[in-house]
Amino acid sequence: MPLIQAGDVNIYYEVHGQGKPLVLLMGLGCHSGLWIYQVPVFSQHFQVITMDNRGVGRSDKPAGDYSIEMMADDTANLLKALAIPKAHILGMSMGGAIAQRFALRYPQMVDKLLLACTFSGQTPYGIMMMKLWEDIARGAGMGAVTQLLLLQSFTPRGFLEQPQVVAEIQEIFARHPQPVAAYVSQNHACQKHNTNGELPQIKAPTLGLVGDRDIQTPVASVKFITEKISGAILKVIPRCGHGFMWEAAEQFNEAVLEFLAGEKHALPALGTESLPNG
Repeated sequence: MPLIQAGDVNIYYEVHGQGKPLVLLMGLGCHSGLWIYQVPVFSQHFQVITMDNRGVGRSDKPAGDYSIEMMADDTANLLKALAIPKAHILGMSMGGAIAQRFALRYPQMVDKLLLACTFSGQTPYGIMMMKLWEDIARGAGMGAVTQLLLLQSFTPRGFLEQPQVVAEIQEIFARHPQPVAAYVSQNHACQKHNTNGELPQIKAPTLGLVGDRDIQTPVASVKFITEKISGAILKVIPRCGHGFMWEAAEQFNEAVLEFLAGEKHALPALGTESLPNG
């Protein structure tokens, strides 16, 4: 399996397909195998690079504090090691936070930026949720965290109508269990992330994507980001939650490919308020 030295850590990565590079960054506690419904589609058009962030999957899990800045640097170091000077960057949730910081630290390396179900800072709602996840991890273990994530990532309708998808995602999670300490380090990095005042500095063409029933990063969270980045587009996908890359994979994939092809068909923001992280 491909491991590469990226700064102070070994990063697990995979490359699929040919064409312009497209980097996929997963969220808190999630390894890169969870792009299962995206890689086969996107790799027909792009050179798709997936990676396990530090602390998860088959990448190193160093002890101590993590930061979103560290993980942005890991991404840049991986691309440099692969001799890729510029790429489209797509991040979901924590991966979207990494993508924001990457675009701010390495603007010359970003072609187009895609920010899915993500956040630019925390509110009391977000902090309480993340502290609860941490308490569950410490007290009940990562298996319980995964169960809760599945429940919070799917809508009740999607959970009931797509049992095969839920089972597949659950099985993929189980392939590479994350140590509690590494999860907590990632969790704390998310709690500290804040780009609210820096978003206008992002100049890359940007698409914000979110499910209209997302309770982890509500529509308002992504709407706030797209309103701060000049020219950014917001696309709201109906009837799905935080895990819409699983629950509504076809719609998610279509929106990504349309944007990367230059289409600009944004769905309405459903009248939500413009507040970071809901």
